[in-house]
Amino acid sequence: MKMKMVHVAKAAQQSEFDDETEEEKEEETEEEETTEKDDVPTDKEAEAAEGDAEEELVEDEVFEDSAEEEQPKKKRRKKVEEEEKPPENKFSVLVEQIMSVFARNFYNMKHLALMVTFCVNFILLFYKISSIDDENGDENGNGDENGDFENGDEEDEDFESVIIEEGLEFLEPILQLLSIIHTMVAISIVISYYHLKIPLVIFKREKEVARDLEFEGKWIVEQPSEDDFKGQWDRLVLPTSSFPSFYFDKFVKRRTREKYSETHDYERMTALLGMEDNGVSEETKDTSSSVFAMLKNVDWRYQLWKMGVTLTDQDFLYQLGFLMFSVLGHVNFFFFAAHLVDVIMGYKTLRVILQAITHNGKQLVLTCGMMAIVCYLYTVLAFNFFRKFYDKGEEDEPDLKCESMWTCFMFHMYVGVRAGGGIGDELVEPDGDEYEYYRMIFDFTFFFLIVIILLAIVQGFIIDAFGELRDQANSVEETLESKCFICGIDAEYFNELPRGFEIHTEKEHNFANYMFFLMHLIQKDSTDYTGQESYVWQMYQERNWDFFPVGECFRKQYENELKE
Repeated sequence: MKMKMVHVAKAAQQSEFDDETEEEKEEETEEEETTEKDDVPTDKEAEAAEGDAEEELVEDEVFEDSAEEEQPKKKRRKKVEEEEKPPENKFSVLVEQIMSVFARNFYNMKHLALMVTFCVNFILLFYKISSIDDENGDENGNGDENGDFENGDEEDEDFESVIIEEGLEFLEPILQLLSIIHTMVAISIVISYYHLKIPLVIFKREKEVARDLEFEGKWIVEQPSEDDFKGQWDRLVLPTSSFPSFYFDKFVKRRTREKYSETHDYERMTALLGMEDNGVSEETKDTSSSVFAMLKNVDWRYQLWKMGVTLTDQDFLYQLGFLMFSVLGHVNFFFFAAHLVDVIMGYKTLRVILQAITHNGKQLVLTCGMMAIVCYLYTVLAFNFFRKFYDKGEEDEPDLKCESMWTCFMFHMYVGVRAGGGIGDELVEPDGDEYEYYRMIFDFTFFFLIVIILLAIVQGFIIDAFGELRDQANSVEETLESKCFICGIDAEYFNELPRGFEIHTEKEHNFANYMFFLMHLIQKDSTDYTGQESYVWQMYQERNWDFFPVGECFRKQYENELKE
């Protein structure tokens, strides 16, 4: 029975399949007949077909035109810029090339100036003082023509001059030539510094202003105080059309206005930032080529702010001082000795010594002020009770060290502080005097407070600052050598494999790659960001560094597989 039922089922399925195939064949024959009928065109249909063909040709032409118009944005933008770009001035191009040469050779010029300085100061070692008599020109300056003084009169006034030693007169023209070369190099150093370092200074200042404006609402939410001269000066650049010029974020004004538009007056912010209602900075330029038009197109307000920032840069002022002493060296060659300080400023290890003195500058100044107060108190005691011990002179020629409060105070500051045993080493011994025991207390307390405590505090500030700066430099180097800057994982974890830490910092977590990625986001249009790029850019705008893979790396993720 089961076998029969199976055969019946198969037969039923076969009959159904045959019926379906027959129906499909009938449908195909009907479609062929209809297509044959349709293939025979009438006059109207032929005219319609010709019209459709013409429309298709027009559509193809339009499509080709639109395809040409839909070129990549960058290529079209570049093409438009090339068409609108004015012809370059050959003179300005030449000046720019020359300035770039100056900028590239800044450090070479510094070394050249230092070499010339050493040569000049070496020649100055052969100079000596020569005194010339006013009347007879005697180089010794000690008498008249006969070598005697008339009737015991005083010596005539002598004039001292600085001359080079005999036999070395050939060094004078060499010294003059070196001084001219040094001045020319000093001028070149100022020019090269202006084109190499000042753009970075302006960039940092514009970055600081932009961040204060956007994130803290400075000049919008709150105004800088009257004592904040820097904030008052930076307010000058806000409405200029050139700001920001060196800073990469050109839309900081527009974002700032959008951020604070709900809580602050929109029109006031527009006027403060020098913008129009469409979010673009106001800028009207004269396209004519006249000198008047060129002067009109200069943003003088921005240039004034830029000049102020430049003239307050300490390194630029140092270069100007370097040039000033070089010019003064033509008046007196000994001004070139000041350029030897550039040895300290040019080497980092020596510069740390100066930083150690200025690192705790406020504490040093306060401590010196306290020392002056203590010296003044001892001056009052000495002037009223111990004045007689300050006179070491003879009866005919008294030694007026403490005849007035001013001279007494200066004596304590100049001699007492420098004396190894305090002020008592410079006074008359009080043996047998009625004030002997009081003098002993006076001398001992001065020595203990000034020499032992206050001077030691000053030295301690300098030594501690030097040690702190050295520890900071060492800690930075040790951290970079022992930990990954990106993920913060110790080098020991990676060094379980040969050259593990080196490969990790070069291939996986290379700091330069992260910098390149941020620069890629800065230069890329925000509308073209991917999801990941949008996330990183938002975090970067908020100065939130959580997108860094702290404590994570590929080896940690695949640690189990690597062990297997």
